[in-house]
Amino acid sequence: IGQPAHADKIALFFDIKEPFTTPQTPMSTTYLNPKDKNPETNPLYRPTCQDRYRQGIGLLLYILKTKQTTAFAINILCTKTSDPREADWEALVRVGKYIVGTKHQRLRFKVNDKKSRLQALEIIGYADASTACHEDGRPHTGFGFSLSEGGPLFYARSHKQPLVTL
Repeated sequence: IGQPAHADKIALFFDIKEPFTTPQTPMSTTYLNPKDKNPETNPLYRPTCQDRYRQGIGLLLYILKTKQTTAFAINILCTKTSDPREADWEALVRVGKYIVGTKHQRLRFKVNDKKSRLQALEIIGYADASTACHEDGRPHTGFGFSLSEGGPLFYARSHKQPLVTL
Protein backbone atom coordinates (compact mmCIF):
# COMPACT_ATOMS: atom_id res chain seq x y z
CA ILE A 1 0.00 0.00 0.00
CA GLY A 2 1.56 3.31 -1.02
CA GLN A 3 0.83 6.69 -2.55
CA PRO A 4 3.80 7.71 -4.73
CA ALA A 5 1.58 9.79 -7.05
CA HIS A 6 0.32 11.84 -4.11
CA ALA A 7 3.90 12.28 -2.92
CA ASP A 8 4.65 13.79 -6.34
CA LYS A 9 1.80 16.29 -5.81
CA ILE A 10 3.36 17.20 -2.45
CA ALA A 11 6.75 17.73 -4.14
CA LEU A 12 5.13 20.03 -6.69
CA PHE A 13 3.22 22.03 -4.05
CA PHE A 14 6.26 22.54 -1.80
CA ASP A 15 8.60 23.03 -4.81
CA ILE A 16 10.82 20.12 -3.73
CA LYS A 17 13.32 19.37 -6.48
CA GLU A 18 16.00 16.72 -6.82
CA PRO A 19 18.57 16.50 -5.38
CA PHE A 20 17.57 17.13 -1.79
CA THR A 21 18.42 15.50 1.51
CA THR A 22 15.62 13.39 2.95
CA PRO A 23 15.18 14.12 6.67
CA GLN A 24 15.55 11.06 8.90
CA THR A 25 12.48 12.12 10.88
CA PRO A 26 9.37 14.09 9.87
CA MET A 27 9.89 16.74 12.58
CA SER A 28 12.96 18.39 14.03
CA THR A 29 13.58 17.86 17.74
CA THR A 30 14.07 21.62 18.22
CA TYR A 31 10.76 22.66 16.64
CA LEU A 32 8.68 22.55 19.83
CA ASN A 33 11.26 24.32 22.03
CA PRO A 34 12.79 27.25 20.14
CA LYS A 35 15.14 29.58 22.00
CA ASP A 36 13.83 32.84 20.52
CA LYS A 37 10.12 33.34 19.74
CA ASN A 38 10.37 37.08 19.18
CA PRO A 39 9.34 37.93 15.57
CA GLU A 40 11.50 41.07 15.62
CA THR A 41 14.74 39.20 16.31
CA ASN A 42 13.94 35.78 14.83
CA PRO A 43 12.67 35.79 11.22
CA LEU A 44 11.26 32.27 11.65
CA TYR A 45 8.59 33.69 13.95
CA ARG A 46 7.20 36.17 11.45
CA PRO A 47 3.67 35.36 10.19
CA THR A 48 3.33 33.34 6.98
CA CYS A 49 0.50 32.93 4.44
CA GLN A 50 -2.39 31.22 6.23
CA ASP A 51 -4.14 29.98 3.06
CA ARG A 52 -1.04 28.33 1.63
CA TYR A 53 -0.25 26.77 5.03
CA ARG A 54 -3.75 25.28 5.22
CA GLN A 55 -3.45 23.90 1.68
CA GLY A 56 -0.17 22.22 2.66
CA ILE A 57 -1.78 20.70 5.76
CA GLY A 58 -4.61 19.35 3.60
CA LEU A 59 -2.16 17.65 1.24
CA LEU A 60 -0.31 16.04 4.13
CA LEU A 61 -3.49 14.86 5.88
CA TYR A 62 -4.45 12.85 2.81
CA ILE A 63 -1.32 10.70 2.99
CA LEU A 64 -1.73 9.69 6.66
CA LYS A 65 -3.37 6.39 5.68
CA THR A 66 -0.05 5.06 4.40
CA LYS A 67 2.49 7.20 6.27
CA GLN A 68 1.67 6.83 9.95
CA THR A 69 5.20 7.94 10.82
CA THR A 70 4.10 11.50 10.02
CA ALA A 71 1.00 11.48 12.29
CA PHE A 72 2.59 13.24 15.29
CA ALA A 73 4.24 15.95 13.20
CA ILE A 74 1.10 16.66 11.19
CA ASN A 75 -1.03 16.72 14.35
CA ILE A 76 1.22 19.35 15.94
CA LEU A 77 1.32 21.42 12.74
CA CYS A 78 -2.49 21.29 12.47
CA THR A 79 -2.71 23.21 15.76
CA LYS A 80 -0.93 26.16 14.08
CA THR A 81 -3.41 26.77 11.23
CA SER A 82 -5.00 29.85 12.80
CA ASP A 83 -1.70 31.75 13.13
CA PRO A 84 1.14 30.02 11.24
CA ARG A 85 4.68 31.37 11.43
CA GLU A 86 7.67 30.87 9.15
CA ALA A 87 8.99 28.20 11.54
CA ASP A 88 5.71 26.31 11.11
CA TRP A 89 6.00 26.57 7.31
CA GLU A 90 9.59 25.27 7.46
CA ALA A 91 8.41 22.33 9.60
CA LEU A 92 5.63 21.65 7.07
CA VAL A 93 8.15 21.63 4.21
CA ARG A 94 10.33 19.22 6.23
CA VAL A 95 7.40 16.79 6.54
CA GLY A 96 6.82 17.17 2.80
CA LYS A 97 10.49 16.34 2.11
CA TYR A 98 10.24 13.31 4.39
CA ILE A 99 7.19 12.04 2.48
CA VAL A 100 8.72 12.67 -0.95
CA GLY A 101 12.03 11.09 0.09
CA THR A 102 10.32 7.97 1.44
CA LYS A 103 7.60 7.64 -1.22
CA HIS A 104 8.84 4.24 -2.34
CA GLN A 105 8.51 2.78 1.17
CA ARG A 106 5.15 1.01 1.35
CA LEU A 107 3.06 -1.10 3.64
CA ARG A 108 3.22 -4.70 2.46
CA PHE A 109 1.32 -7.80 3.52
CA LYS A 110 2.98 -11.05 2.57
CA VAL A 111 1.75 -14.62 2.96
CA ASN A 112 4.57 -17.15 3.15
CA ASP A 113 2.80 -20.35 2.13
CA LYS A 114 -0.54 -21.72 0.87
CA LYS A 115 -1.54 -23.04 4.29
CA SER A 116 -1.25 -19.52 5.77
CA ARG A 117 -3.55 -18.17 3.06
CA LEU A 118 -6.34 -20.44 4.25
CA GLN A 119 -6.08 -19.33 7.87
CA ALA A 120 -8.13 -16.38 9.08
CA LEU A 121 -6.31 -13.09 9.37
CA GLU A 122 -5.82 -12.23 13.03
CA ILE A 123 -5.99 -8.51 13.66
CA ILE A 124 -4.63 -7.10 16.91
CA GLY A 125 -5.83 -3.69 18.13
CA TYR A 126 -4.54 -1.31 20.80
CA ALA A 127 -6.35 1.75 22.16
CA ASP A 128 -5.30 4.50 24.54
CA ALA A 129 -6.68 7.74 25.91
CA SER A 130 -4.78 10.47 27.72
CA THR A 131 -5.08 13.99 29.04
CA ALA A 132 -2.07 16.17 28.40
CA CYS A 133 -1.26 19.85 28.52
CA HIS A 134 -0.33 21.41 25.19
CA GLU A 135 2.26 24.18 24.86
CA ASP A 136 -0.59 26.70 24.71
CA GLY A 137 -1.42 25.79 28.33
CA ARG A 138 -4.83 24.30 27.56
CA PRO A 139 -5.53 20.65 28.42
CA HIS A 140 -6.29 18.31 25.54
CA THR A 141 -7.84 14.89 25.88
CA GLY A 142 -6.96 12.55 23.08
CA PHE A 143 -7.88 9.05 22.01
CA GLY A 144 -6.07 6.81 19.59
CA PHE A 145 -5.96 3.26 18.32
CA SER A 146 -3.77 1.13 16.09
CA LEU A 147 -4.20 -2.16 14.24
CA SER A 148 -1.71 -4.81 13.21
CA GLU A 149 -1.92 -8.32 11.84
CA GLY A 150 0.63 -9.72 14.28
CA GLY A 151 3.47 -7.97 12.46
CA PRO A 152 4.00 -4.34 11.55
CA LEU A 153 1.38 -1.70 12.25
CA PHE A 154 -0.89 -1.12 9.26
CA TYR A 155 -3.44 1.41 10.52
CA ALA A 156 -3.45 4.08 13.21
CA ARG A 157 -5.78 6.92 14.08
CA SER A 158 -5.96 9.50 16.82
CA HIS A 159 -8.06 12.54 17.58
CA LYS A 160 -8.72 15.11 20.27
CA GLN A 161 -12.01 15.02 22.06
CA PRO A 162 -13.94 18.23 21.37
CA LEU A 163 -15.30 18.55 24.92
CA VAL A 164 -13.70 17.68 28.23
CA THR A 165 -15.77 17.83 31.42
CA LEU A 166 -14.71 17.16 34.97
